[in-house]
Amino acid sequence: MNITSKVYEVGILIVSLLLGSAYYYFIDNKKDFIKEMGDVIFQLIIFVVGWKLVLNFNFLIQEPMSVLVYPSNALSFYLGIISTVIYVWFKNRALLKRVDLWLRFLLLVSFFYEFMMIIYYKDYTRIYYLVLLGLLLIRGHNWWWFSIWQVGIVLLKLYLGSMLVFGYSVNIYFHLIFMVGGLLCLKQSQG
Repeated sequence: MNITSKVYEVGILIVSLLLGSAYYYFIDNKKDFIKEMGDVIFQLIIFVVGWKLVLNFNFLIQEPMSVLVYPSNALSFYLGIISTVIYVWFKNRALLKRVDLWLRFLLLVSFFYEFMMIIYYKDYTRIYYLVLLGLLLIRGHNWWWFSIWQVGIVLLKLYLGSMLVFGYSVNIYFHLIFMVGGLLCLKQSQG
C-alpha cells in the first residue's frame, strides 16, 4: 500500500469522526459528550503513536523523521486501546457510565468509515460489515449488542478470511476479549 492510499484512509477516518461528532452535536444535542469523546480520541491517538515509537525504537534511532510517517501496526493499536481504557478507568470513571453513547458513536463512525471506503476503493466485500453495522445502529445500543457486534466481526473474518477495522487487521482473539468484556459490563450494569 502506497503512502497516498494511507493518507486517503486517514482522511476518510477523520471525515467519519467529524460526521459522527456532527450527528451528536446537531441532531442528538449532546455537546458535552462531544468534548468527552474528543478527549478520549485524542488520548487514543497519543497512545497509538507513542506505542508505535516505542515498538520501533531502533528504527526511531536510525531514521527519526521516517518513523513518524511509518504507519502503525495492529500491536500498537491494541496497546493504544488498552492504555486508553486504563487511562479512562483511573482518570474519569464517569465516562464509563455513558457506554451506550460510546457504543452508538463507535458504530456510527464505523458505518461512515466503511461506507466511504466502499465508495472510494470500490471494495464490495466491505458491504457485509456495513450491513452488520447498519443493523446494530438500528437495533441496539448496549453491551449486549456490542458483544453481538464482536461476534459478527469474528464470523465475517472467518467467512471472508481477512477484514480490516479502521484500517487495522485486528486478531480474532482481540474481538473475543472485547466480547467477553462487553458481557461482563452487561452483567455488572444489571447488578
